[in-house]
Amino acid sequence: MIFESHNRRRSRLAKEASLLWMLIKSSRVLLTIAAAGSGIAAYYAFSLEGLCSIMASLEARSLAFVGLPSVNCGQYLIVGDHVFQIVPDCLYLDWLLLSLPFLAYRQQKLANVIIIAIAIATVPLLNFLRMFMSIYLNVAKNWDWYWSHDLPDYFTWYGTFAMVVTIWFVHQRAAMKQKLEKERTAADSA
Repeated sequence: MIFESHNRRRSRLAKEASLLWMLIKSSRVLLTIAAAGSGIAAYYAFSLEGLCSIMASLEARSLAFVGLPSVNCGQYLIVGDHVFQIVPDCLYLDWLLLSLPFLAYRQQKLANVIIIAIAIATVPLLNFLRMFMSIYLNVAKNWDWYWSHDLPDYFTWYGTFAMVVTIWFVHQRAAMKQKLEKERTAADSA
């Protein structure tokens, strides 16, 4: 009995490995990875100083609204005796460009457009709030920059990207499995 369950487990693992290899070889997977790479190449190809200045200006106005006098000097933001530089990595455009191909995996084009539109609308807003809270906690509550900015940034960037890729991978695996089942059924009936 134990030997039989061990063989079933080995058989299941062999099927999963075969499915994984077929998934990696599929053109859809390779196109998604190539599109993500192209997005990152585009991110590094352009100067984003203008967008950084806009974000710094918005942060300065928001911080002034909650009682923290702020001065915006291009990419730099002066809040009290603290100076912050808004750099392209602060914008999360790299996350957005890297994630968009992994968000557009559905068969229905309209669903892909809606998901991408939601991501394009919400990621900058949530990132603005993340930056605002980081600066506010650092200046008003005297939190260390590591705790107010760096640690939440790492968890947010890598955690959400890992979640997006995992969901995409699970969907691709299920689609490949369904395709193989259809082919197997068609071969059995022929």
